[in-house]
Amino acid sequence: MTALLQVVASETYTAAAHTSLQVHGGIGFTVEVDCHLHVRRAHASMQLLGRPETHRARLAHQLLDA
Repeated sequence: MTALLQVVASETYTAAAHTSLQVHGGIGFTVEVDCHLHVRRAHASMQLLGRPETHRARLAHQLLDA
């Protein structure tokens, strides 16, 4: 269950951070809003907690064994 939550949370945070960076960069406020820090944090979290692909493989393995 935690692997599934990690996949969803990781992908959602990364997508939201990248979208925020694109939106604020388009209007010229990237530095004032610290969007780049969220992008870095999203990538660091994936490195620390594992990539979604790894968790998906773990889930598939668990489902096949059950």
